[in-house]
Amino acid sequence: MNLNAGDIPGSSIIEAEGEGEAPTVAGVEFERCAGGVNPERRVVDIHSPSFRVPSTSKGGRVRSAVEVMRTAALTARNNAVARSARGRACLTRALPEQNAGPLRYGPVSVSSLPNLLPGADGSFGLRLTTTVIGRNLQDGETRTPVYIDVFSFVSGPAEVSLTTFGVSRPVPSATEQRLLPLLFSRAREHKL
Repeated sequence: MNLNAGDIPGSSIIEAEGEGEAPTVAGVEFERCAGGVNPERRVVDIHSPSFRVPSTSKGGRVRSAVEVMRTAALTARNNAVARSARGRACLTRALPEQNAGPLRYGPVSVSSLPNLLPGADGSFGLRLTTTVIGRNLQDGETRTPVYIDVFSFVSGPAEVSLTTFGVSRPVPSATEQRLLPLLFSRAREHKL
C-alpha cells in the first residue's frame, strides 16, 4: 500500500522502508494530550522509503505510512483525534518540545489543507508550519521556514498517511495531488 520508487520519478531514497519506531514517550504523551489511542496498541506501522523530491530546491521529502490498529473502531477514533481542535492544539506544542542540540523549532501553526479525497473515510489534510532555528559561527542565528503537510485516510483497521516535508517552501501541491489518490487506490485494492 505504501509508496515505492516508481511512484516518484527522478527521486532518490534518503531513508529505507521499514517498521516505524517503537512508540516514544513523546508519542504516547501526544496521544494522551489529544485523547487518541495509545500507540503501543497498534499492530504494525510500516513506513515507505523517504524520498527526496526532484522538483524542490532544498530538502523536499515525501513518505507514506500504513498504521494498523487491532480494530477499525480504534483506527477511526485515532484518526478523528488527529484532525480535532484538541489534536491540533497538541500538535502545536509537540514539535517545539522536540528541541535538542544546536537546532530548535520555533512556534508551530496548524492549518487545514483542501481535502484531496472527498468521500474517503477519515480523509483530511493538515499543514504544520514552523521555523528551524540554528546557530553557526559565521552567520550567528539562522531561521529557515519548514512546511510539513500530512494527509490521512482510513481503510478498515488501517490508517494510511502521506507526509511531505519542505524546507523554505512546501512540496508542490501537484505532487501531493498525484500521490494521495494513488495510495487510496492501493488501499482499496488491498483491503485488510
